[in-house]
Amino acid sequence: MGVVILYICQSTPFGQVSVPYNLFRTAGSYSFNIYEDRGKERITLERTLDSKEIYKGRVINLKVDTVELAGGNISTREIVEHPGAVCIIPVKKDGKIVFVSQYRKPVEKTLIELPAGKLEDGEDPETCAVRELEEETGYSAGKIEYLFSFYTSPGFSNEILHLFMATYLTPGEANPDEDEKVEVMELDIDKAVKMIAEGSIRDSKTIIGVLALLNRR
Repeated sequence: MGVVILYICQSTPFGQVSVPYNLFRTAGSYSFNIYEDRGKERITLERTLDSKEIYKGRVINLKVDTVELAGGNISTREIVEHPGAVCIIPVKKDGKIVFVSQYRKPVEKTLIELPAGKLEDGEDPETCAVRELEEETGYSAGKIEYLFSFYTSPGFSNEILHLFMATYLTPGEANPDEDEKVEVMELDIDKAVKMIAEGSIRDSKTIIGVLALLNRR
């Protein structure tokens, strides 16, 4: 089986890039992989042919894109558009982590979570983190540190979540949104890790946050 790699200049959602065409000879036929070369990353490109807005909501939008795949086939992608969000790991002086407990209608369960919230239009993530921490828990942070960002569900959504750690906490009065019923609770990290293992903490951003904090010990 022979392999031929051709590089062309391709216009992509990432801008103009050098894109290798991998030409694989298999069983007398050819298949094409088109990807952007970013060091160790290989990002398969899908060309958008059409985009149709299905729903525009207060928190999310839904669109359906018609795309051309690398091999030339046509498919559709159902995409949830989200403005992005923040998640905060509030750590008290005694090492305990501040969590919130609230009911989540999509899963019909009350979940234990780290404080979090949606970015307002044009809002800076750090500003949002400070605001959400105070609104949900009443705590204000003397220091807030950005850790990293991650995509929550890239299979169907563009939501990106920015993770922060808050320390030097000063207690105050919580002021959650009118449609939120939030209870504040505190756990030490060992207890939180145990609850993750037992399935008592099941929220993904919270699991990522707790394990990120554990990794810093």
